[in-house]
Amino acid sequence: MPSSHAPLPRKGSRLIAREWPQMAVPMAVGLLGLGLLNGILPDGTVLSVGITAIVLALLGALAVRVENAGIVGTAPRMLLMALAVGMPMFLFGAAVGHWADLGAVPWLQAMALLVTISLLATVFESGQLAGVLVAQVAIWAGVACAASRLGGLVTLGVGLAVAVAAYFRQREIEARAREQMEIEARIQTRAQEILADYEETGQGWFWETDRRGQITYLSRPVAQILGRSVEELIGRPFPELFNLADQAGEGERTLAFHLSARSSFTELAVRAATDLEERWWQINGRPTYDTFNNFQGFRGSGTDLTEKRRSAEHASRLAQFDRSPACPTACGCRRRWKRSWLRRKCSTAPARCSCSISIASSR
Repeated sequence: MPSSHAPLPRKGSRLIAREWPQMAVPMAVGLLGLGLLNGILPDGTVLSVGITAIVLALLGALAVRVENAGIVGTAPRMLLMALAVGMPMFLFGAAVGHWADLGAVPWLQAMALLVTISLLATVFESGQLAGVLVAQVAIWAGVACAASRLGGLVTLGVGLAVAVAAYFRQREIEARAREQMEIEARIQTRAQEILADYEETGQGWFWETDRRGQITYLSRPVAQILGRSVEELIGRPFPELFNLADQAGEGERTLAFHLSARSSFTELAVRAATDLEERWWQINGRPTYDTFNNFQGFRGSGTDLTEKRRSAEHASRLAQFDRSPACPTACGCRRRWKRSWLRRKCSTAPARCSCSISIASSR
């Protein structure tokens, strides 16, 4: 697939959560609350670093858009995550740590704020392991750098090692995800080809409706029989495909009952809503539900019943015609058949035939 048409990353493979820009709100509220609690305003360094962290968190919305636009390489996405997630967390930790190191606010309150922001970052980045690791390492690395230069360097070194491990782990995860997506795409394509071949043979067709009974999928051959396009029928009520008025209300009541009761039905004979020729279908359907057991609509199939129905009606007429005793034509046919049978018997056994005739004459 060309890079210009790269697939969007799935939810499970995102590195930056869509909700991440909302982290700017607790950061701003935390700094403001810490200042009000101690009755002091942050100095210029704390204020500038804190505002920068908040602005970078807000700009995470742009990083989310860029990631969804189709950056598929692991390295560019890790770099983007470091800028959108790691940098604001590092600056926020450094601002709060520097404020506490100056003695303006107690370390206990500063640590409480840092733990709260750290937990919120974990919640926002839940499901993105690499994002959680980067956020946690970055905020505490910022605190360590503000409190001790040596401690900050050690923390940054540990963070760098974690980042490298997370990079290789994320690359492995994405490679497996791409392979699984390719397998699923091949299976889906194969299934669609088989379905299309089956529909084109005219042996059967498929349909689907939503919870309101409106068509969401319909095989193209059915639309062609009705003289309409599939696009025209999408969104129309499912019973509109059939001419239920010619069934003396029985078929209409049966179909309406199953649709309203949300019950399965099989081998239901209905007449197609076309005036060009008499066409009959046999339809099957079952209700569908989502994972929360909410009704989603109906899904089913249909087969052509026209020839089978015509053959049955023709056989029924012949049987009724032959059994009718009041039909003089039928009686004449039977008498002629008996005379021809008697002639054949006489030609093969004349003596026996003459005896039969004599007996018949004596009677």
